[in-house]
Amino acid sequence: MLVVAVLMAIIITLLFVMTGLVNQFNTEPVLATERAGGEHNWIVPETSTGPLSSPRAAPPGAIESVDGVEPMLIGLASLDGARATVIGRAELGDQPPISAGRYPTAAGELLVDESFGAAVGDTVDFAGSTATIVGTTTDATVLAGVPLVFTQLEHAQAALANGNPVVTAGLTTATPASLPDGLRFMTAEEVAADGLVPLLNAISSVDLVRGLLWLITLIIISAVIYITALERTRDFAVLKAVGANDRSLALSLIVQGILMTLLAVAIAAVLQLFIAPLFPMTVRVPGKAFWQIPLGGTVVALLAGIAGARRAASTPAAEAFE
Repeated sequence: MLVVAVLMAIIITLLFVMTGLVNQFNTEPVLATERAGGEHNWIVPETSTGPLSSPRAAPPGAIESVDGVEPMLIGLASLDGARATVIGRAELGDQPPISAGRYPTAAGELLVDESFGAAVGDTVDFAGSTATIVGTTTDATVLAGVPLVFTQLEHAQAALANGNPVVTAGLTTATPASLPDGLRFMTAEEVAADGLVPLLNAISSVDLVRGLLWLITLIIISAVIYITALERTRDFAVLKAVGANDRSLALSLIVQGILMTLLAVAIAAVLQLFIAPLFPMTVRVPGKAFWQIPLGGTVVALLAGIAGARRAASTPAAEAFE
């Protein structure tokens, strides 16, 4: 029973991991939007679908002319040879939350996501120049793991736009009554939804794999329990010969199947803690997976146990003497 439970646990571990990947894909744009702009609304160029997925330069001076809007520059840059999305803001305020260090306050200082692997005080090559990591944050990635890098607006403009006063977005707490030509308004929810669009094909692919793992898991549980019933045919006959009834035999088979399934899920829940960190991107297993997977397995084990119980009920006691 233990060996079978371990084999089942390996498949269920992959099911946990795939569920965690799908959840991370869906959660990442929401967290990235929060890290980049908190709960603010956004002003973006009409040519952009969203500030994080497709940053575009706004008409010169347009965003700055809107009252109460903080201008930003968002763009791609090389960080020690790796791809990174740069967020340039005049003031970082209390977003994103800091896990270590402090916010950048001068040119040449960066705040990066922990997934980049740099520590406070490290010197890195940033867009062809030298910069220093002064702080780190968490859950600040886009496009399935590309880290966000936060810096002062002027530093971002120097690195990405040769010092030109280019901005690609603006943050505001209000809803402007009107905007200059070439600009449009987006809520934080709309920005997060747009950030999800480039990941939809990846989500569909991983979801398909997750569905196949569910199917494999359910087939294995059903097959193991039913085969167990077939292998115990003679045992059932002997038990019937000494007075056991069909109901008690069926119950024992169902309980055995459910216990074996729950043991496999428990082993898998522990294994995924060691497997998930091996993936290059965060695996965020949702809390609901820890009751949905056991519940699904238990239901299948119950149905398979009932099927096996019917086989046990059809076993005549006379087989014990053959």
